[in-house]
Amino acid sequence: KVSGLKTFLEPLTPDEEKIYIEKMRLGDKKAKDILIERNLRLVAHVVKKYYDENRENQDLISIGIVGLIKAVNTYNPDKGNRLVTYAAKCIENELLMMLRAEKKRSKDVSLNEPIGTAIKNSGFMIPPKRITINFSPANIRKTGTYFDQPVAVSILPDMTLEEQIEISKIQSVAGNLSESLVKTRPVRSPHHTATVSAMIRGGFNSKPGEITQAHEGILFLDELPEFSRQVIETLRQPLEDEKIIVSRSGGTYEFPAKFILIGAMNPCKCGYYPDMNKCTCTEQEVKKYMEKISGPLIDRIDLCVHMNQVTYFQLEKEEQPEDSLTIKERVNRAVQIQRERYANEKLSLTVSFQAKT
Repeated sequence: KVSGLKTFLEPLTPDEEKIYIEKMRLGDKKAKDILIERNLRLVAHVVKKYYDENRENQDLISIGIVGLIKAVNTYNPDKGNRLVTYAAKCIENELLMMLRAEKKRSKDVSLNEPIGTAIKNSGFMIPPKRITINFSPANIRKTGTYFDQPVAVSILPDMTLEEQIEISKIQSVAGNLSESLVKTRPVRSPHHTATVSAMIRGGFNSKPGEITQAHEGILFLDELPEFSRQVIETLRQPLEDEKIIVSRSGGTYEFPAKFILIGAMNPCKCGYYPDMNKCTCTEQEVKKYMEKISGPLIDRIDLCVHMNQVTYFQLEKEEQPEDSLTIKERVNRAVQIQRERYANEKLSLTVSFQAKT
């Protein structure tokens, strides 16, 4: 049984089908609705061929219904085929188009699972310099945006005194220190119109930019593809080296830049892909939008999460997800184990080991 379509009306007989098709051709909208409703069983039948327990089956049903609607709108009885035969081909074509598009996008998205599960499965903690990109359709974009930033902060490990002092120094130089010591990890969320100068700073009286002010914390970039290409490419060096080196006529400056980068973006320009009932973008436009994130930056991405639309049946589930406090306790335990393990080594907790040549 396919979830989402629990009961179906009986299919039309060949004679009934001819009657309603003729009425539809004469402009009867109710007849068109009947032709769609009485063929929903066909959608479920075709979708079963592509059922995958790792996929949200409701998406397949939605795409199948799109194919059915197209079939009803374009059906020509003069060609001799029954509507059900023509509709089955249209439904299957829509499903194949979606699956091909997903396969193509899978090269860019490393994980396709609920964001809570993805973070949980990624390990006990997400160390600085790790990157998460959240792909959220427009109808759930706000959920993704408001989830990423505060929840990620709430599961980060407690700061040590050394980290508090280091972050306080940076905030003091930036002119943002309002207390003796910073007690919480920094979270920076610049607008997508931010310039390269705002991100890295520099100049005669050089001060830390947005990237450095996110040191030991989170840099959250909402609407990632809307940032200028120069700003996005500016992230490559700090993500690799955990520092920013700025050379200007007044001198050369080095700023610390060890942070978690979290980005959120829509899957296309209009924000509704792959919901073809709402999406107005062509495949070429979707591809162009995704290509705004360059290959070298994608190589530095550790975790990508595609957020599917939540169905009514999922909302009705009574199971309680793991809360942030429980996750943070597990993170702190893991961090303490690491600190004890490397107590006699001159290594930071989130050190990046590199091969010697």
